[in-house]
Amino acid sequence: ISLGIKAALFLSERHAGLTSDQSAKVIGLLEKFHLPLTLAPEITTEKVMEKLARDKKFSAGAIRFVLLDQIGSAKVIKTVTADDLREAIEFLR
Repeated sequence: ISLGIKAALFLSERHAGLTSDQSAKVIGLLEKFHLPLTLAPEITTEKVMEKLARDKKFSAGAIRFVLLDQIGSAKVIKTVTADDLREAIEFLR
């Protein structure tokens, strides 16, 4: 779950207007609780992309993301591209 939160923060900065300071606050909280924040090296980007394609939030060629425009305020975004997803996955390394 913490990896998904970190990836969503990355995407939130690019698509929803979350500031890097707000993102850093949330990541700091995850670190405080010693939650995993890096993807295991054996998990490839393509493996993650394959799993995302089967996700229940995936429909009509797009995946819906709930992203933050600020801490405590979220919105559904459907404009995240495959390249954006790959960048978010790489951010987890």
